[in-house]
Amino acid sequence: MAQAKTKSTKLAGIARYLAEHLSDSESTGSDPDNVGSDPESAGSDHDETNQRRVKELVANQRLAKDLTSNQRKALELVANQRLAKELVANQRRLLERVANQGRFLVMRMIMKIPIR
Repeated sequence: MAQAKTKSTKLAGIARYLAEHLSDSESTGSDPDNVGSDPESAGSDHDETNQRRVKELVANQRLAKDLTSNQRKALELVANQRLAKELVANQRRLLERVANQGRFLVMRMIMKIPIR
């Protein structure tokens, strides 16, 4: 679970970096990777590729969060199942004790032994 959280944190950092990089290049109108090239063809392809990668990273980050959330829920379910088994065992023991006490009282009443 710690590995998934670490991966999620790394993905979040990468996504932030790329989003900031894309927003900087879009706002200034320049792209440092395409200096001296045709801005109409190379720049737009590069931006589209980067935007697609950012979207993929954000989607992967969401999946990592969902995974950690689902793992946590699975652990809670396992813990709840263990508690339910313990509860059933405790109830069974309690019923056995009550039944034994009832038998003991009936036996004393039949034998007419005073109950203190």
